[in-house]
Amino acid sequence: MNTLFWLAAFFLFVLFFLAAAFFLQHFSSKYSSVQRNAAFFDLANVTSTNIGVLYAVLLAFIFVRVQDKHNSARALVDNETTLIGALWRDAKVFPEVNHQLIRQRIEDFVEHTIHVEWPAMKKGNYTPHYSYLQKIWGAYYAF
Repeated sequence: MNTLFWLAAFFLFVLFFLAAAFFLQHFSSKYSSVQRNAAFFDLANVTSTNIGVLYAVLLAFIFVRVQDKHNSARALVDNETTLIGALWRDAKVFPEVNHQLIRQRIEDFVEHTIHVEWPAMKKGNYTPHYSYLQKIWGAYYAF
């Protein structure tokens, strides 16, 4: 499941226990002695501290996971950019007709990736662009 679901579930969990603690504190202050209230406040203090620690640990794990995903995505983009740049430079050695066709196919691939694929990925969709890659290799193989 996605991270947002678990984050929302954790917030609901914390809210439930905080509401229960406040309800119990209010209930116990009306119907119990001062000595029992002190014991309840000690228990509430320990419980709220534990919930705070759990929240901090969960938040740290979420942060590390998001940072890791960001770094992985960046590495993939850097790798693909390097490979496309190499194909672009390699096209220079072909005759002018093939050279222009290869570069046009590479430009089409990059335009599709930036303007179609990345916005779709931002929305959680995936649009494969294998046809653009096949056109690039077709232009190479045509020579």
